[in-house]
Amino acid sequence: MPWWTIIYLGLFLVVVVAGTCLEPREGGDKPAVLVLDAVSAIVCAYLFVSYWVSSWRQPLGAAAPLLFILTAGWQLFDTPRGLRRVLSDPELSAREKRWLLVGIVMFFTPAYIVAGVAAFR
Repeated sequence: MPWWTIIYLGLFLVVVVAGTCLEPREGGDKPAVLVLDAVSAIVCAYLFVSYWVSSWRQPLGAAAPLLFILTAGWQLFDTPRGLRRVLSDPELSAREKRWLLVGIVMFFTPAYIVAGVAAFR
C-alpha cells in the first residue's frame, strides 16, 4: 500500500470520526443515522484498503459488491441531508458554500471509487 494512500485513509477516518462526533452536538440526528454513517465509512475504508491488500477482500467473497452497493446507496440517500445542513449555515457566504461542497466531493470521491473497484474485482 503506497504511503500516500495511508495518509489519505488516515485523513478520511479522522474526518468521518470528527463528523460523527460533532453531528449529535449540532442538531441531533437519530442515532440510527449516525450508526449507518459510521458503518458506511468503515465498509468504505475496509474496501479501500482491500484494493491493495487482497487478503482483506477474500473473506468478503461475493458479499463485497453487495456491501459496496449498500454503502454507496446509503451515501447517496443521505447526501441531501448533509447538503441541507451545509447550505443552511448562515455564517457561510454562497461562494464559501460552493467551495465547501466542491471540497467535500473531491475529498470523498477517491475513497468510494477505489472501494468500488476493489469490491467488484
